[in-house]
Amino acid sequence: MSLIYGALAGYFFFHSAALYFRTLQEHKLVFIAAISLATILAIRPVYFMFKPKTLYYQEHQAIMQQIKMLSNQHPVKVYTPGYLLIAAPYYYNYQVPASITFSNYSDTSTTGGSTAKKYLILNKKLNSIPSFTDALSTDSVLTTYKTSKLIFEKEPLQLFIIE
Repeated sequence: MSLIYGALAGYFFFHSAALYFRTLQEHKLVFIAAISLATILAIRPVYFMFKPKTLYYQEHQAIMQQIKMLSNQHPVKVYTPGYLLIAAPYYYNYQVPASITFSNYSDTSTTGGSTAKKYLILNKKLNSIPSFTDALSTDSVLTTYKTSKLIFEKEPLQLFIIE
């Protein structure tokens, strides 16, 4: 953002100087203004086009469908990072099956029924970003749930069963 604001400030400074000192003809100044502003305003969209994925929507969708299939067989309790705990209903069109319970990583209780199978979702890319995972790394989550076994993977997401 500082690149954009700095470039805009520089542009307006030179544009004002050109107007004040009348160093450029008006049609050239309009052309330079249009090109300069278009270039500066294109910085952010171009940045996001080339930026690597962050949230992995399709991969989350595949994991959620896998969980839905598992919930058809038995009740399911799924431990997720905080961002996914909030977003999970979206993947089911806000109609989460009654047999699925989502909990935060830090919730190690046995709620969700004694017959509920427990699963763990990990995103190897996002678990190092505190705003997405409540400052828990992938390693610390796996040490909390030591008896977990990988059952489904769609890079960078992993679904573990907790035995």
